[in-house]
Amino acid sequence: MVNGTPFCSQCGAPQIRVSIQAEPLPSATEPLPPGTPEDIQPPAEPVVPPAFPVIPPPHMAFPAANLDRINWRDAMIGILIAGIVGGFATLVFSAVIPFLPFTALCMIACGGIAVSLYGHRAHAIHVKPSQGFRVGALAGLVGFLLTSIIALVDLTSAYARSQIRLQIQEQANKAMASATDAASRDAIQSIVSRTYTNSGLFSLFLIFLAIFGVLFIFLSGFGGLLGAWLFGRKPHEQ
Repeated sequence: MVNGTPFCSQCGAPQIRVSIQAEPLPSATEPLPPGTPEDIQPPAEPVVPPAFPVIPPPHMAFPAANLDRINWRDAMIGILIAGIVGGFATLVFSAVIPFLPFTALCMIACGGIAVSLYGHRAHAIHVKPSQGFRVGALAGLVGFLLTSIIALVDLTSAYARSQIRLQIQEQANKAMASATDAASRDAIQSIVSRTYTNSGLFSLFLIFLAIFGVLFIFLSGFGGLLGAWLFGRKPHEQ
């Protein structure tokens, strides 16, 4: 009240005043509550796992180190299959169609099939040409071993040996017909005369197998190189 009068004498307004004391603010030097600052920090938000699994991009699906190594466990399946197919195809083409380019194509296809099977089975992102050559060459080695075993078993037959001698004689006659000097004809006839004996025929056959093996392995490796270069899947650019 003002002057002991509860109401104003002129306007009749109440003359009551109430005093409110403000609470003091906490001092900056007031000690912290018990515990370390880490204890009073707000808890970390929980990590919510994604609703669907995260699928890495194709170029990150496999470690980079796998690009420089051949997974031989997966490669050997394709090598064996391609070698068997290439070996039988080479035998069939050389017997039915004795034309060297067809036989060479079978050898090249042997390496290409091996690389294709390896890339499909191993889910390889990229097969390098050098890796393709090695895989194809091994497939050619398998094909050569298969054809060599079949040819050597066939050589034990007297009928097969007589047929081989007839083929050698035919090729020798053509070579002597095109020879211009007598020394070349005598050398060809000397080689043919050695095939009249089984040991001489076997020795000549081994020389032919060695040349055939080098050709088979090299052409199959070349086919694997072409397969990796043309059809190998390259990783996406990062």
